[in-house]
Amino acid sequence: MTIHLFEEAKKSGLVGNDSAWIVTETISSYLDSFNSSVISSMEGTLGIKTYYSEYTSIYKNFYTNFRTTFRNKYHEEDNSQPGINALRAYDSIGIITQAMEKLKSDGKSPKKLLKKIISSNFTGASGEVCFKEGQLSHDPILRILNVVGKRYKELDFWLSGIGFSRNPGEKNETGYVGEISQDLGGRVNWPGDSKLVPKGWAMPTDEKPLIIGVPARTSFEKFVKVVDGKLPYGFCIKLFYEVLKVLGYHLPYRFDRHNGTYDELVNKVYNKTYDAAVGDITILADRADHVEFTQPYAESGLSMIVPAKPEDSAWIFVKPFTMEMWLVTAAILIYTMFIVWVLEHQSNPEFRGPWNHQIGTALWFTFSSLFFAHREKVYSNLIEWWS
Repeated sequence: MTIHLFEEAKKSGLVGNDSAWIVTETISSYLDSFNSSVISSMEGTLGIKTYYSEYTSIYKNFYTNFRTTFRNKYHEEDNSQPGINALRAYDSIGIITQAMEKLKSDGKSPKKLLKKIISSNFTGASGEVCFKEGQLSHDPILRILNVVGKRYKELDFWLSGIGFSRNPGEKNETGYVGEISQDLGGRVNWPGDSKLVPKGWAMPTDEKPLIIGVPARTSFEKFVKVVDGKLPYGFCIKLFYEVLKVLGYHLPYRFDRHNGTYDELVNKVYNKTYDAAVGDITILADRADHVEFTQPYAESGLSMIVPAKPEDSAWIFVKPFTMEMWLVTAAILIYTMFIVWVLEHQSNPEFRGPWNHQIGTALWFTFSSLFFAHREKVYSNLIEWWS
């Protein structure tokens, strides 16, 4: 990802004058393994790197073996320098090997092996190795790096809690003994081989301020309103002023009225006619493909608010019933009464006699059957749920 990032940044003209690049140790530690073409695309970049001595016997032995093995295996690579990751891997294998040697007499156990590992205390190829509470107990010395040409140079040391140092010297009981300075000692080669410290971006000046486009015709003037001969005002403009207050530096700008559509306003930002635009501009997918929007601070859309009129009638439950539903309900009731009368007329004496008596009995029997059947079903469901 780092390789692709810097290659694309260089193609886009972002690695040059008026730009500053600073990378973390994770990326700086791979500079020893990057080939020259990759490093050349990072020219002028600053970074930090864990310092290790190249003059110890253990490092010299590892360095010789590493270069020989690397060149034999990777003939096409032009950079065979071991980095801090290779040194740490070598020391890690050494720690595990020593711990396993010590376990030969104590018996093999994962817990004992871990205990032996974290109790290690020695100087390896990467430097001092000593653990405290499961972590390295000492703060590493850092080197400030600067990529120049197809390689990088080391500008200065950095000691935790102390600052820059031309030469940290040896460590004693009170700390490191060396030449301490407040400023970076080496000269930085900035992108584009500039000797002036870049601000990181092309800052506007009073002679060339930012041109801010403002819509002259808006539907909601409380967001933005433009009057001839006056500065624009409204919620969006006030928000723009509040953002300027927290920048911490002077930002020259001037407003420019835009009399076209919102899409045309966005296109003017895209083709760099305007440096930015302020207004009630809706964030749309096709617009977001061309320009960057701030976080939305207002929600668009239509809403309707109507007064509520509560109805206190006890018959409000019948309001959803239409005439068709009443007719269907009556037809079902009559059909059920007829079926009940047919089934009960021959065997049940209560369904004999005058017709008005039989109709009333059938109606009552139908209602009671429906009600009690429904009630029994509810009770059975409640009993099943409770059990």
